[in-house]
Amino acid sequence: MRALLTRLAALSTVVCLMTASPFIAQAADDDGLIAGSILLRGRVIGIIPEDSSSSIRPIGGRIHVDPTVSPEVDLSYFLTDHIAIEGEAGVLQSSLSAKNTAFGDVMIGKVWSAPIDLTLQYHLLPHSRFNPYVGAGLNVTSYFGEQAAGGLVQNFSVDTAVGAVLEIGADYRISGPWHANVDVKQLLLGAQAHIDNGTVDAKDRLNPMILAAGIGYQF
Repeated sequence: MRALLTRLAALSTVVCLMTASPFIAQAADDDGLIAGSILLRGRVIGIIPEDSSSSIRPIGGRIHVDPTVSPEVDLSYFLTDHIAIEGEAGVLQSSLSAKNTAFGDVMIGKVWSAPIDLTLQYHLLPHSRFNPYVGAGLNVTSYFGEQAAGGLVQNFSVDTAVGAVLEIGADYRISGPWHANVDVKQLLLGAQAHIDNGTVDAKDRLNPMILAAGIGYQF
């Protein structure tokens, strides 16, 4: 967790330095993003879970979740020139395994998830071609379509998880209503899995980092 927050702090420093550059902060030809603007984005995201703490009872070990790449869509609505609400949704499949248990490394299976983020953003330079922003909010992730690996694991389920979101990113006006976007989110999220009808319970603080890049269209 500390390492991921350190990376977020470094990214914040980079954004501040970029904002200070007169060239990057050059104003766009029109009013840019203003109150009432809607920015719809399509992005590719990379999800990097961090196993900050986990437990598996009664067999011991820890949960491992593989990194995942997936498409997603999000929408920002500007309440004022600087403040926007962002909603983000996507669907992705992840592979789960249990490491260093009493039975060694055990493949649990695959599961689909539908994460939804709602964040409140502050946009530093909404009237400029380059517009960095920061945000914070809530994540709700629902899990479905569990596919047990078989063998020691015949079935499993994962509870819906709720956690906090920290965000930093930037939009760059390419031409007209089109924007390029990069975004980094840090989720503070736990998950609980029940294996073989509750015979084994696993808890994990995933705290995934989400890296995103894509294109947005302003309405």
